[in-house]
Formats: sequence, structure tokens, C-alpha cells
Amino acid sequence: MNNRRLLSSILLTFALLIIAFNGVSLASPAFHGLTDRNTEVITPTHEKRTYDSYIDNLYTVEPAEVIEPPDEEPPKSSLNVEPPWYDIWYGYSPVEVQFLLKDKSVATGAYRLDSGDWLPYENGTIIEIEGEGIHILEYNATDSAENVEPTNVHYIGIDLTPPEMDLQISGMEGNDDWWLSDLEVTLNATDDYSGLSQFEYTVDFDSYDAFRVGNSFTLETEGEHEIRWIIRDHMGLRLEETVFIRIDKTAPQTEFSYEEDGEGGLIVTLSATDSISGVAQTMYSLDGEEWVIYKDPFEVAASGIVTVYYNSTDLAGNVESTKTEVIEFDSSPPTTTIDVEGSLGLNDWYTSNVTVTLSASDEESGVDTILYSFDEVTWTEYHSPFEISVEGITEIHFCSTDLVGNVEEVQIFTLKIDKTTPQTILTITPTPIGTAPLYISTTSELSLSATDGSSGSGVMKIEYKIDSGDWLSYIDPLHISVIGNHTFAYRSTDYAGNIENEKLVSLIVNATQILYIGDTSGTYSDIAHLRAQLVDVALESPIAGAVVSFELGGVIISAITDSEGFADVSVVIDVAAGDYSLISSFEGNSAYFGSTDAVGFLVTREDAAARYTGQTVASATSETITLRATVIEDEDESLGNISKAYVSFLIFSSSSESVIVFGPYQLNTTDVPGLGVVTVVISNLPEGDYSVVVVFPSDVNEYYTGPDSSPVSITIAEPSRDFITGAGWIMDSEDEWGHFAFFAKYRKSGTPWGHAVYIYQEDDWLFFVKTSKIVGLAILDDHAFFEGTCYIFKVNFKTKQFVWLGNDYYLRIDVWDEGRRGRTDVFQIRIYDSNGMLFHEAGFDPYGQLQRGNIVIHHARRRRFCLWRSIKKRRR
Repeated sequence: MNNRRLLSSILLTFALLIIAFNGVSLASPAFHGLTDRNTEVITPTHEKRTYDSYIDNLYTVEPAEVIEPPDEEPPKSSLNVEPPWYDIWYGYSPVEVQFLLKDKSVATGAYRLDSGDWLPYENGTIIEIEGEGIHILEYNATDSAENVEPTNVHYIGIDLTPPEMDLQISGMEGNDDWWLSDLEVTLNATDDYSGLSQFEYTVDFDSYDAFRVGNSFTLETEGEHEIRWIIRDHMGLRLEETVFIRIDKTAPQTEFSYEEDGEGGLIVTLSATDSISGVAQTMYSLDGEEWVIYKDPFEVAASGIVTVYYNSTDLAGNVESTKTEVIEFDSSPPTTTIDVEGSLGLNDWYTSNVTVTLSASDEESGVDTILYSFDEVTWTEYHSPFEISVEGITEIHFCSTDLVGNVEEVQIFTLKIDKTTPQTILTITPTPIGTAPLYISTTSELSLSATDGSSGSGVMKIEYKIDSGDWLSYIDPLHISVIGNHTFAYRSTDYAGNIENEKLVSLIVNATQILYIGDTSGTYSDIAHLRAQLVDVALESPIAGAVVSFELGGVIISAITDSEGFADVSVVIDVAAGDYSLISSFEGNSAYFGSTDAVGFLVTREDAAARYTGQTVASATSETITLRATVIEDEDESLGNISKAYVSFLIFSSSSESVIVFGPYQLNTTDVPGLGVVTVVISNLPEGDYSVVVVFPSDVNEYYTGPDSSPVSITIAEPSRDFITGAGWIMDSEDEWGHFAFFAKYRKSGTPWGHAVYIYQEDDWLFFVKTSKIVGLAILDDHAFFEGTCYIFKVNFKTKQFVWLGNDYYLRIDVWDEGRRGRTDVFQIRIYDSNGMLFHEAGFDPYGQLQRGNIVIHHARRRRFCLWRSIKKRRR
């Protein structure tokens, strides 16, 4: 029974080892409640194992046969070595290493050290590793199934050497290992193996408790210091060092003392101290000259001011700042200088406010005070520059005193200030006319004078210039001989150099003024009387013998001035109506400057009278009718160009209110001055009575105007078979007889035809008037009238002289057949020349009652319609 338990325990132990070896936890379900035999178990490493037994709660294992799988697992090897002190490092040598093999079968191992040859080992083999540095141990194992373990690597470091130290001190280095400033102390250490572990230091060591951790610190305290260091590496190896450092940051101090030597001089003693490194030497210099090492007190002789420079140097190298002591030996007064600042002009005069600066010097004891005065009575202590603005001459008294009471002799400085420019006055004789410009003559005298005020420096010179010329010095009164416009500039300069701003005067030398005093209006074609007076402006006197021109509407006419300066001219106005500028001008000559005057001049239209002198009767069968207007210019001093006139014909119908306008038409001149005619042939008018008026259209007439003509009747008569005859004589306006005979009718064609003869007497002349053509005929009940062209000649019945007057005359005859009413017949005749002017008339005043004879109007009323009808048929 005991053997059975022993065997069970052995088997259980073995089974647990196998399970543990294969990574199966005892808590795995595979080992809880395995009660069946021949149970197949899959291990966590996926190995399949079959047990021909059962395990009862892991405590009791029934003996069974175990079926092992093939061995494919490599062996396990390990090392048995003391733990390192730090990381891989050991602080001793040698280091023992034991190899351990773990495998269910027999295994062998191999190793090599530091890449050497491979050597065999067995389980439990011990080797020794020695020598400082890092060693590399490589090893592995092989089992009986020839499974080879991957090579293992193990590092072993051996450190037997303490660290090394390098001390760094940063600061100002002095002499003899002394430092002259605060120090930055740094310990730099190295350890080639395990590395640095800790730095500790102490200053002025008194116990180990005073050590501080760190490798740098600042040292500020003066004096000698003991610095101790302890440096450890990771193996505990330590290095201890002690360093002595001396600091002296303070320069020595030198004291100056003296005592009199009994001869006016001094004995000087210099005493230096330094509590740290000690005084090395003291040096001095007199007045900054050669420096001397002080050994014993030295003598300074009495001679003005002596400056002693001195300092000391300690053993560490600190140099004292140089000190000075001034020894004054003073017997002379100070010296004062004056400086003035301002605008310096000429002759030591200033032209602005002046700033005065007083400066004093004393080479011995030094300046105590500076005083100044303007009257040498009241003195003022000088502290800063002061300003003087008063013009004129000012005396400045000044002096200084030194620190030992020496007083300087009073000095006087004369200051001259003139800030004001002189003023120049121009005087012209005789007094000029005007203000700007001034009118003068070539004989006018120009005088210049200048003043510079009571406090000024005085006038140095007067200058002038004419126009753009150079400045000239004024000496005596002058004249300007060149006529025309000039700019006269003048100025003055005083002795201080102040230059007056130039003054300018506009001058006109020998200027003239022309004043127009003639007509300022007129009518076209009339005579305008132009008059202007030319005077010398400066002398206010007339100018004779000068040519004056008048310009009106582009027309220029000239005249010569008389002894009173008047220029008179009469001119026919030959410009259109309108507002003009009449310019009177004098161009100037060698003696006088030109001038111009302009006034407004109004030109109005010339008056003219228009009459209708055209055809007043026409047959309705005529294709045209001739209109004519005769215009007569108003008779005055002169006549214009009547062809510049335009007229229109206004024809009014008696049967309607319509107006027919023909025109405007430009007149034609005739052989009669001032008389114009225009003749127009128009289409005939319908049968009826009309009146015609001649008018002047204002929109086209720039030269002429006039009233509308008196209306004249125009009759467009229907042809008939009526006709008229007559013969007899009447008394004309001259109470002379006028004999006549006539016959007039319409042809079958509708055109008028007939003859008329009229003879009358004027003085010794008999006038014979004979029609050449009847152009119009109208028969209205007992009144008939006709028109036609005619010719006229006359015969002197005494001398038998014959005079042909022409064949371009025109006449109209009016007759009244009054016999049937028991009254006397009436004959009237008007004769017009080629211009439409009345040549002769009779039967109007006295009334043209026949003295002898008879006038008959023959009516054919019953046949009138048939005649007119036949005329119409012929027209067709």
C-alpha cells in the first residue's frame, strides 16, 4: 500500500511537471473532473496527449500507461550569476557565471566570450569573467533530439576605476591667482564605465554635513576659499579633490593729505589701504603729465593751479579710479569775454534782436561771479544769456570776480542795433495826374528822399530802376524820356544793411486821353458828325496836329486835331442799323503815347416812302400781271444805296379776307439817286377787284424802313364787247389846255386794243403823248379806264426845237360818260416815267370836266354773254 502511494505521488508529480512545462494551467477545465479512461487532452500548445487513466481531482492518479509524442522542443539553458550592482555593472573582478541546462533529455551547451571561440559547457559549468569594460557572453544548448536552442546573449560590465574631474572657473582673472569678480564654478567629471552617480561639494569645509549635491555654484564672497569635491560613480567609486580660490573685487583706497612747506608750497602725502589682497603700489601725476610711483611724500611748488592725479593698485590687480586734487595758487583776476548772436549787417550793426552771452575764465581759483550793467550804476549778476531788442547804440559794462576775491577791470562793449529799413519818398513835379497809374510827361521831375528814423544807422544809398533795367544809384532828380508805360521801382539801404522792400509805381509818360464828344446816333445814309478831343494827361493841355481815327462798323476815317485838340469829321453812315462801338483812337507818335476811347453808337434805318406803280387793270384773259413798287428815300443831307431795301406786295381781295404776299424783293437802283424800283411779273389773279399795298418787311431790312404804301386798286376785268371813244379838251393844273382823243375796246381774243393821244402845253413847249400799247381795259357802267405804254416828245413852238423824251412811259386814262345824266363828261390822265414817278397828270385839280368834246361808253349788253361764250369756245 505504501509502495502504491509512493508510485502515485511520483506519477502525480511528473504529470504536474509535464503540464506546467506545456503551459497548461492547473485551473484548466482539462484537469477538473477527468474521470474517464483513455481521455484525450489538447494542451494549450495544441499538443494532443492520451491518458489511459483518470485523475481524481488532481490528488489521486491511477497508474496508467503514458503515450509520449515526439520531442520537437529545443532545450532551455540559463545562467546563474550574482545580480549586477547597477544595470549590467559589477564593482569587482572576476565575476563567476554558472551555466544551467533544463531538458527531459540529455543536452550539451556551447558559449563564447567577447566574440571569441565557441567553447562547450555542461550543466553546472562555472567560468570567470574579468577585466574592466563590457563583456558579451553568448550561449545556447542542444538536446539529444538535436533540437538547438536559439543563442542567448548576456552582458556583464566591470567598473574598478573612480571618475575623473575637470574644474572650470568663469570670471575676471587678476594677478597671482586672484580673481577680480564673482565666479561661476563648474565641475565637469567623466566616468568611462558605469557612469557618474553623484556630485557633492562644500565651500570652506567645516564638516561633512556641509556638503551640497551639485556640480556648479556661484562664488561671490571676497577672500580665500577652500572648495572640496566628492564625485561618485554607480559602483560607489569616489574621487575627492580640494581647490583653493581667492577673490578680491575691491580696489584699494588712497587718501590725499598735505601740509605747507613754509615757502608757499605744499608737502603731499598719499596713503593707500586694501583689506583683501593688499596694496601693490600707488602712483601720481602733476597736471596729467608723467606718472610716478609714490614712495615718499613729495613737494608741490607754488605756481598757479596744480592738479594732482593719483590712484593705487592692489596685489590682485584692482586699479583704483583716478582721483584728483586741485591746488590753487591764485593772484590774478578772471577774464571775461562777451559773445553776441544775431543777424550782423554792415558796419558792425545788427539787424535783429541780439542775444548776449558772457563767459569768464580763471586759470587759478576759478570764477565766482559775472556782473554786467548798462549804465555802470546798476549791476546785475549774470546767470544765462539775455536778449537786447532796443534799436540804437547800447553800451554793455561787464566784469568778473574769482573765488579768492580778485576783481576784473570793467570792460565796455558797444552794441549797435538797427532792425528797421529806411523809408523812401518819391516826389514828382509837377504833381502827376491819377493814382495808379500816375500820368507824367517827359519834363516831369522825379525826386527821391529817404529817412532811417532817430535810432537808425542812417541812409547809406537810394536806388531806382525803370522797368526791368538794373538798379541805379540815385544822385539827382531825373526825367523819364521814353514815352509809354513804365514801372518805376525805388528803395533805400541804411548803413546797417537793411534794404527797404522795393516800392513800385506805374507811370505813363506823355500819356494822352482822347474823349469823344460827337454824335452817338445816326441814320443809315445820313451824315454823322464825329468829334473828339485829344489832351496831354499830365499837363492837362490840348494836343494839336495829331491824327485821330474814328472807326464805326469797320469804316475808318481820320482827322487832324486843331489848336484846341479837337478832331472833327463828318461821315456818311454806311452800316446796317444796330448798336455799334464808335472807337476814337490816337496811335501815338514820337512825342505822345497813344490812347483810345469807345462809346456806343446807335444806327437806325433810313426812312423811305413806297408807292405801288404797277399794273392796276388787266384782262382776265391775260396770263400774267405786272407788279411794281417805287421807293423814294427820305430827302436829307445824303442818300444811301436804295438797292439795300426790300419790299413785299400784299394783295387783298375784295371778296374775301385772304391776303396774298409776294416778296420780299430787293430794289434795283435807278438813274435817280435815292429812288429804287422793283418789277415783278406774277400769274394773273381771278376776275375781281383787289387792293395792293407795298410794305417794308422788318426782318430783312437792315438799312431802310418806312410806312406801308397807300392801297391801290387792281381790277381784273372780264372782256366784253363794250368799248369807249372820246375826244375834246380840258384845263390842266397849269390852266393850260389839254387835248385828247382815244379809242379802246377788247378784241375777239379778249385782249385790249386801242389808241390814245394827249397834247398839252408847258411854257413854250407842246408835249405829245401817244400810246404804243393798251395793256388793260375796264368798263364799269358810266366809268371806264385803261392803261398802256406810251412815248412822249415835245416841240418848242417858238424855236421849232424837237425833243424826243422816250418810249418807256406809262399812262392811265379814266373817263366818265355823264351825258345821259345831263352832266359834263370827265377826262383824267396820269403819265408815269420808267421809274413809276408821276410825269404829268390832268383832270384832277381842277376836276377834268370837258371844256369841249364828247366821251361815249358803248355798251353791248345783249351780246356780252354770247361773246364771252364764243371766247371760251375758242380757248377750248
